[in-house]
Amino acid sequence: MGETSSTNPLFKFIPSFSILVFPLLSSLSFCTRSRLALIMFKSTAIAAIALLASYANAAALDVFVPPVLQPKTGASWTVGSVQNVSWDISNAPSQITNNQGLIALAQDGQIFTTQTGGLDNPLASGFDIRLGSILVTVPDVATASNYQIVLFGDSGNLSPVFAILQS
Repeated sequence: MGETSSTNPLFKFIPSFSILVFPLLSSLSFCTRSRLALIMFKSTAIAAIALLASYANAAALDVFVPPVLQPKTGASWTVGSVQNVSWDISNAPSQITNNQGLIALAQDGQIFTTQTGGLDNPLASGFDIRLGSILVTVPDVATASNYQIVLFGDSGNLSPVFAILQS
């Protein structure tokens, strides 16, 4: 188990331009050692400049920290009901480091982990953080007035404190 039937190598060596061209040029009669050295220097310099230019043109990725708008402070949710979680996307950058969202439940500022609604079994996951809202089903948890929603994408943002009530 775990064996592969392919005989292809895992990694493939791709030679640089200088390695490919040097043997061809050295076989030509007009190329002296100094000309070859100059050609190799120029091709290496061009490659280095191209590499630097590609880094300069790369768009910077920004961390997006949208404030949670819903649930509001003092809101009451009932176990089993479907509720809207929303967050402010008005200042979303064009390039977000991580645009995949996850919504988990917290109580007293402690994020649930293995419980329903926690990190292992979130209320919602895999959605685009730029949506601005998503519907969630309220999990079967004890009645309390110290719950919070945690919105993950680039960061973890806590909602205001709200209540969850048994039906």
